[in-house]
Amino acid sequence: QAATAHVLFNVIGASIFLAFLPFYKDVVAATSTDIGRQIANAHTIFNVTNTLLFLPFVPVLVWVIRRIVPDKGGAVVAGPMYLDLKLISASPAAAVDAVKKELLHMGDLARSMLTDVRRAFTENNPKMIGEVTQTEKAVNEINRAISSYASEVWQGGLSSELSTVLGSYVNGVGDIERIGDHATNLIELYEYKLDHGFEFSTLARGEFDDMFDLVERAVRLSFESLNEEDVLKAKEVDALEDEVDRKEKILRKNHILRLNKGECTPAGGVIFIDILSNLERVCDHAHNISLIAFDISKLHK
Repeated sequence: QAATAHVLFNVIGASIFLAFLPFYKDVVAATSTDIGRQIANAHTIFNVTNTLLFLPFVPVLVWVIRRIVPDKGGAVVAGPMYLDLKLISASPAAAVDAVKKELLHMGDLARSMLTDVRRAFTENNPKMIGEVTQTEKAVNEINRAISSYASEVWQGGLSSELSTVLGSYVNGVGDIERIGDHATNLIELYEYKLDHGFEFSTLARGEFDDMFDLVERAVRLSFESLNEEDVLKAKEVDALEDEVDRKEKILRKNHILRLNKGECTPAGGVIFIDILSNLERVCDHAHNISLIAFDISKLHK
């Protein structure tokens, strides 16, 4: 869209200026006797005048661009957003805070992967396969970027407290990356289910939703506890992790009973068990992330 806007801006502007070329030439010639300066001034006059002409028509231009290049609702911001190398020497505390911001950005992407996985299963939407795969690449790239950036921050010298905080953030990076891995496992299970035409029973679909509700809540609260350094929310995640563990065991037993009664196919049953296992592991990593709030709260005492 940005490229299209740039092309339209220049093409339309040039077309307008062609109609006034003799006048434009005289104005440019009057600005300087030096040819190089005239060229630079011509460029400046074109851009400034063109911008002023376009300002009243910005909404129209936006509409035209979106008609030519539609918005991509699921577009992913690939790569790090906050890891400014200048901060390392300017302010180690700001550099550590940049790691936290990037960690939360990475967490948002991992959460979006889980959302897309759920949409794939509940809406039977194959488009989510590509969305999850694309987002996984961004998560992996940020994982590498944070690890590299954190190493440079450590080499620059940190106080004991900042070093501990940074270490907690780096540990969290690994857990978020693992959440992304489990989301990828889940979308691959959906793809296998889709390719082989397996269907879950109404009861199994309800259990899937119940389990996903708990896990998504745990993941959301874990990142909120990290962002806000909120120990109470971290404790909620701790309780949810216990609940998910119990739920996984109960649902596993229920599904085995359905298999024994012939209510589900063996292959479909294996997929369902694998889904439960991956969701339970996601919650484990969410619990690990929530522990960062406890680590930081101890430093503040």
